[in-house]
Amino acid sequence: MKIVVIQGPNLNMLGVREQQVYGPMRLEQIHAQMKEVATQNGLEIEFYQSNLEGEIVDRIQECYGDADGIIINPAAYTHTSIAIRDAISAVNLPTIEVHISNIYRREEFRQKSMTAAVCTSSVIGFGMNHLWHYLGRLPQLSRIRSGVILRNPPFGFLDQNDFDNTVIEVATSLTPRVFLRLIWRIEKRFGRRRSFANAPRTLDLDILFFDNRKIITKELSVPHPHWDKRSSVMIPLKSLAHKSARRHYENLDI
Repeated sequence: MKIVVIQGPNLNMLGVREQQVYGPMRLEQIHAQMKEVATQNGLEIEFYQSNLEGEIVDRIQECYGDADGIIINPAAYTHTSIAIRDAISAVNLPTIEVHISNIYRREEFRQKSMTAAVCTSSVIGFGMNHLWHYLGRLPQLSRIRSGVILRNPPFGFLDQNDFDNTVIEVATSLTPRVFLRLIWRIEKRFGRRRSFANAPRTLDLDILFFDNRKIITKELSVPHPHWDKRSSVMIPLKSLAHKSARRHYENLDI
């Protein structure tokens, strides 16, 4: 089975443009992950990116008789291109529309998709999955499970996107101090920057617990201070005891 992945305008700038929206991963890194998954599942996968609408239409048409399915991120053309919509409809192949950010929580002009109606399904806003897959590739860690994702409005500096919060349980042979430094490197890898207090940042990782230890140093306090007073911690944490309750909470007034 052959899958063609088509990437639209400006996606060649991933890792450079608006990391707080699109994350720090470059397009080549995303494709490398997709290639790995495809190989594990015995699939042939091919990648294509263009900033030009006509070239994207041409590539979709070339899939007819050559591919079994399409994964497409039309990017900005999602909201404007009848031509791309018609090309997807014409080849009549199973097609999945993908967007890195949640377009329905962004500017009004981005909230309408011209192409969604002719696609088989859509995957919208998978930013948190970047972290989950990245952790799975680290030899120092073993992922165990993750809680539900709680989306809540920002605090402190309000001119930023809503926060996505979750709890991830991992196993490691690292000491707490070494583990903390690994977390700092992960934050840096995901483009964390903070120019002033509560400024927007791509990723903020905390160690809530480390076995049953109590640690108080200049760098690290475990258990994390006030963890039991924060709904952004308590709701994902409680969900770990109820794996069947995989609900995505949004904008709860708690």
